[in-house]
Amino acid sequence: MKSFAAYKSMADAFLQQAITVPAGEEGGLAESMRYSLLAGGKRIRPVLALAFCDALGGDIEKALPAACALEMIHTYSLIHDDLPCMDDDVLRRGKPTNHVVYGECTATLAGDALQSLAFETLASAPLESGRIVRCLKILSEAAGYRGMCQGQFLDMEGEGKSLTAEELTHINNLKTGALLSGACRMGAPSRSETMCWMSFQLTQSSERVWARMCRNTRTLIWLFWGWKGATGRSAVSLHPPSLFWRRTLRTLHFYPTWQDLLQKGLTEF
Repeated sequence: MKSFAAYKSMADAFLQQAITVPAGEEGGLAESMRYSLLAGGKRIRPVLALAFCDALGGDIEKALPAACALEMIHTYSLIHDDLPCMDDDVLRRGKPTNHVVYGECTATLAGDALQSLAFETLASAPLESGRIVRCLKILSEAAGYRGMCQGQFLDMEGEGKSLTAEELTHINNLKTGALLSGACRMGAPSRSETMCWMSFQLTQSSERVWARMCRNTRTLIWLFWGWKGATGRSAVSLHPPSLFWRRTLRTLHFYPTWQDLLQKGLTEF
């Protein structure tokens, strides 16, 4: 497997070429889209998709458009999240938010257009048609009313209210976790049904396992880089899926130096 930085570099290069600003349209919609899409960030979602694809023996070059479609969806959600009608934020990653620079109307349309571009990009991926359809389904579910959008809705509904830990976990599982787990699942369909099933086992238990095992994204990344650093072998090659995940959970809980491995393996994170 490649390093986190290598996957991120692949995603950055693809996204850099994803949107061109037509001559004479500077300051318009395309520039607004590029402004937020290329504003930085860890690219966690495309990295997860590429890492799962690579770990499960898939072709990461073919999976790259699908991986970057995830980042387009994520970016559109950030633009809308920052709007005055929602969180009303003026800074994002240390820079003025999209609506501060381009105005509310343009920012809203930039988010809409990025969502559309995400599905266009995914539909144009050099994958088998059946795999593209599966990825489209995963992405639309993760981003829609049963995933990210519902989480954002519940987050707004919870403003000023005292929420329980279970309610907060549910919001986080939808608002953030749905797209993250979707990224893991989208990395697998470029390989085979069996590989998709393997990733599905992890992501379907998000309410019970995600909160315990993946309190942050570093823990999930460690499943691939940390274990390999400790054993010299690829994590998914060690055991059949169910036994692998059981031993992974046990290792995360009892391995005395896993946090040290994490820091060593993700110094560029």
